[in-house]
Parts: sequence; structure tokens; C-alpha cells
Amino acid sequence: MVSVGFVYMNSGPQLSMGVAYISAMLKKHGHKVTLWDTYYTTDKDIINQIVNSDAEIIMVSTNSLSFNHAVSITRGIKKERPDIPIFAGGWHTIVDPDEMINEPSIDLVCIGEGEYAALDVVNDIRNGLKNVSKIPNIWCKKNGNIIKNRPRPLSNIDDLPFPDRDIFNPLSLMDRDGKFFFSTERGCPYNCSYCCNRKMIELYSEVGSSYVRFRSVEKCMEELKQIKKRWNPKEIFFIDEMFLISEERVKDFCKAYIREKIGIPFGFMARVEKINDGIAKILKEAGCCRIHFGIECGNEEMRKKYLNRIMTNEQIINAFDVCKKFGIKTASFNMIGLPFETKETIRDTFEINKRCQPDSFQVTILYPFKGTKIYDTFKKNDMLDLTARMEETYYDSYITKNPNLSFSYLKHQQVFMELYFNYSKFFAHLSKIVPLGMLNFYMRGVSFIYKRNKLKTLISRMKKYLPKI
Repeated sequence: MVSVGFVYMNSGPQLSMGVAYISAMLKKHGHKVTLWDTYYTTDKDIINQIVNSDAEIIMVSTNSLSFNHAVSITRGIKKERPDIPIFAGGWHTIVDPDEMINEPSIDLVCIGEGEYAALDVVNDIRNGLKNVSKIPNIWCKKNGNIIKNRPRPLSNIDDLPFPDRDIFNPLSLMDRDGKFFFSTERGCPYNCSYCCNRKMIELYSEVGSSYVRFRSVEKCMEELKQIKKRWNPKEIFFIDEMFLISEERVKDFCKAYIREKIGIPFGFMARVEKINDGIAKILKEAGCCRIHFGIECGNEEMRKKYLNRIMTNEQIINAFDVCKKFGIKTASFNMIGLPFETKETIRDTFEINKRCQPDSFQVTILYPFKGTKIYDTFKKNDMLDLTARMEETYYDSYITKNPNLSFSYLKHQQVFMELYFNYSKFFAHLSKIVPLGMLNFYMRGVSFIYKRNKLKTLISRMKKYLPKI
């Protein structure tokens, strides 16, 4: 048995399905896994606890926004325990593995999916990591050189053990609305310009593997029954990139969901062109309660040219109308700050959402990640500002410049639309005069007031059902 320490770079009460699967694989083969979650534990405590632990290897899962934070922790660990190997994984190791492996405090990097690669590395610990230079998916340092191994063919995800949720804080298993996260597939066949999936598709094409893979319906039902028995959540949310890729599979899944009496309402993300009356009816009968759609931009030309989202406004409107027809709630994802965005194109995004009337709404200022086509577009047009603010959440970070619009304008539009569609039209219009530096605080304040008032209303309605004291 090898004692493995896992540092999960986390910006909110949420689990990582990747970490959960890797932990399950390691535990299945007799290894011990301890998780340190940066959302719940300070950097100082993480470093001190690791230094004084029995961990024989440290794994760090990070994305691009949390990379600098991750490095501060790995350097702190190395300073106190230079002997312990540090193994990095996560999305940033896929989009920029060179930056990861060239960091002095990181010894190994996983360039793709990590379950079997992590197991091979851990199994080699007691051998002094003599074989890591031959392990597929692994980049490593040896004798002053960097060795870059090829990716390994992708596995059948039915062969993986069910994700290990026990290592996470219980508060991370569901979001604030009680949605429990579940995965039925991996990958996405589309090629949106802002998505990092492109890197995975390119990586695994080298070894002839298709990145899009499905779990069998039988395996999904087996895990769902375990989840129902143990946690009985009020809602399941499928975190798949695109749950509606295959209509036939969705039909089989829904039939099994009913047959196995799962009985828990569920939601997922989908593209607008994949929903119709027939599939919506089947989904509703099985218990579908919400679908999240990416509108992204309300201007068809901008959406196609810069985002590679090939769909019409008519298809967008139809998707939301179909869901309303069958009583399925909707969420709308949007972004502003596209290359050469104008006030008019932002207005287009506002207007189409006003027409669709989603039940929940999100808009972000576009953050172009390395390795994406839209990053190349911004770079080519000298529209990147790498000195700008980077937070650990996508929502609050920005590194772009726009010749047509100031950042202040974009930020005010973001807050205006968030308030307009989610909370209060009055406070949305009032936000136009709030100073830039106070906008985030203002939005959080409005959100708090709104949710508190909703809570008061709920309590007052419940009073007649409560016993008198």
C-alpha cells in the first residue's frame, strides 16, 4: 500500500469527478488516499499537514486559473519535503503541459486522463519511480532531462470503479440548490472555439482513440441506485458535456430510469438543436426537470465566426419554447466580450434571452484559455492583456482587451443582465450607476437580499403547518 496525498485546487463547494475516479482506482488497488481541498483548508495548513503526514507522493489537480495558486502550494511542500515526488494533473496539464513540467516543484505531469496513469505511477513509488519514463500519458524529469511519453489509448469507462465521493467534504457532493452531480459519458463531438476539449480530441487522435465515450445504461443505473440508497438527493445533475448526443441512448436511458424506479428529478446540459417535442416528452416522463442551454451570444454572425457555434436564433428560441411546453425548467449560459464585440451585439444577447425567458441565467466575460482557437484569435489581434486580473473562478477573471468597449462597460453589462434575469429589474437598472469597483459587492448584496426575502416568504407560508408552541 502506498499513501497518496491529493491536493484539489478548488474555488467552491464542489467535487471533481476526475479526482473522484482516480481516488477510486487507487483505492481499488489497495492504496490509501487523503484529500486536501483548498476551499476548506488554508494553504498553510495544507502544507503543514502534508509535511507531517505519511504521504509518499502528492498529486495536484489544477486548472489554468488556479495554476499559480497550485504552484505556491507545491513550492511550499518541496521546501519542507524535497524528497516527496509531486505529480500534477487537471486541465492545465492538458492545455499547457510544458509550463507544468518546467515548474521546478513539479516532478511528473499527466497529459491526459489519469486513472491508469496515476495507478502506474503509484505502483512504481516503492521502485523509486524507475519506470515512469515508460508510462504512457506521463511527462517526467530524469537526470536533468524532460521525458515526454505518448498518450495511452483511452479506456472503456465501464471498466472504471464508481467515483470515490467519500474523500470529499459532504458539502461538496451537492450544489447549494441540492443538485447531486453524476456522469454518464465523457467527451464532446463539437469544436467550440473557446473549449479545451479540442486539446483532448487532438491528443487522443494520435493513438486512434475517440474522446467521446458512453457508460452503459446498466452501469449508470447501478450507480444511481447506490446513490439513491445512500444519499437520496432531491435532484441529480448529469455533468456530461452533452447528454443529448445520441437520441437513441437517451431513450434507452429514460426507459431504464423509469423501469429501475430511480424516481429522482434530473437535469443536464444540452445544445439547442438536439431538443424537440418527441425527446422532451420522453425526458419529462422519466423525470427531467431542467435543461441548461448555451446561447453564448445572441448575434448569429458573431456566434458562428468567433465561437464556432453553428445554430440559428430560431433553433435557440424553439428549444426554450419546447421546454416550456413540457414543463421543463431552463438555464441560459452566455458570454460577452467576444473579439470586436459591440454594444449592439451585447444588446442582441440581452434581447434573445428576454425572448427565451430562461428560469436561470448566467453571463461571463469571455476568458480565452490557452490551447483554444479563440485564444489564438485574441492573440493574433493583439487583444490579450496578460497583466489583467486573474481569479480562481472563470466568472471573475479577465485578460482581454476590446477596441470597441471598455472593461467597465462589459462589467456593468454583465451585472445588469445577471440582476435583470435572475433577481430584480429595478436593481438591474440601478447597477448602471454603481462604481466599477463596487459592482461585485453590489451584485452579491442584491442576491443576498433577494434570497433572504424569498426565505422569509417561505417561512411565513410554512407557519400554518408548524405546531404551535
